[in-house]
Amino acid sequence: MIAEMAFAVIDTYQGRGLGSTLLATLYLVAQARGIETLRAVVLIAIGTAAEWLRRLGGSGKVSSGGVVELDLPHSP
Repeated sequence: MIAEMAFAVIDTYQGRGLGSTLLATLYLVAQARGIETLRAVVLIAIGTAAEWLRRLGGSGKVSSGGVVELDLPHSP
């Protein structure tokens, strides 16, 4: 099962670990509910977010409209 995730961290709070905390919480809730993969749709212009998800094991493809879809599976 795949669930699409989304969240935003305003500029004032970027670089303080809030995004990591939000993602970790989503990841744990998804795991508890049997969701195997979290999907993020990220604007290509926000390369930092896409790179961050790739470093965490996300993979995906560029889609139409200037976005990339990244899937972050649970580790076995």
